[in-house]
Amino acid sequence: MMNTGPDAIIRFPKPGHTATALRDEKVANEVQVMEYLSQNTTIPIHVHSWGFTSESPQQFGPFIMMDYVEGTLFSTVLKQPTESDQEDMVLDPSIDDSMLNKIYRQIADYLLQLSQLTFTHIGAISKDGNTWSVTKRPLTYNMNELATVAGYPSDLFPTSTFDRASDYLKSVAHEHLAHLWTQRNLADDSEIAQARFIARHRFVQLIPKYCIDDAGPFIPFCDDVRHSNMLVHPETLQIIAVLDFEFTNAMPAQFTYDPPWWLLLSGPEV
Repeated sequence: MMNTGPDAIIRFPKPGHTATALRDEKVANEVQVMEYLSQNTTIPIHVHSWGFTSESPQQFGPFIMMDYVEGTLFSTVLKQPTESDQEDMVLDPSIDDSMLNKIYRQIADYLLQLSQLTFTHIGAISKDGNTWSVTKRPLTYNMNELATVAGYPSDLFPTSTFDRASDYLKSVAHEHLAHLWTQRNLADDSEIAQARFIARHRFVQLIPKYCIDDAGPFIPFCDDVRHSNMLVHPETLQIIAVLDFEFTNAMPAQFTYDPPWWLLLSGPEV
């Protein structure tokens, strides 16, 4: 008998892109924050079920089951036409202002909603009984990159939440310094190594000067919520699905207050 129910997709962490030791933690954090945002914002999120590695067939890996949503990628609507997929993606300079305003207003509304959600600690958001709070360490994109690419020792990562922004930034500074020492091929000559060493120590020195609202409030932030993870209706331009919330944590409010780097589609120059 043919199944006529709704279509669904199953997401697994991609091998090689997520550190094996972090897979269950990453998926659990993402699902928890998606549930939280579904309850507290109008961001369109479509999650049915999820499970740890131990709950998946053949222990294939942790998974998230979501609705299959028909739509067009945000980036496809706004990008400048190119002759090949290899060219850099940039905002179409001839795009109609009314189209741009309609999409940007929706994004601004989502960011404003996020700015109203506050926590007393920096870290992963989870449900403790009937209360949403921050009870676990922040698991970040940068931590995963260090674990998968740089051979960074996992025992040097933070293990708990932070109640001060300055303490969190000092932890990040420690990661940067430890990275320089542990990945021996990070610099291939003495001048580059010296510049990176100095930059890391300058970062530490700047923390007291620029770390405002040290005790919070802390707000949900995800730097992976971007154009390639949003679907819009091709005719109405209504955002109908936001797909990816991996590495979302309660972070210093300024992280969310800054304009998203991806509004022009191309990444920032570094």
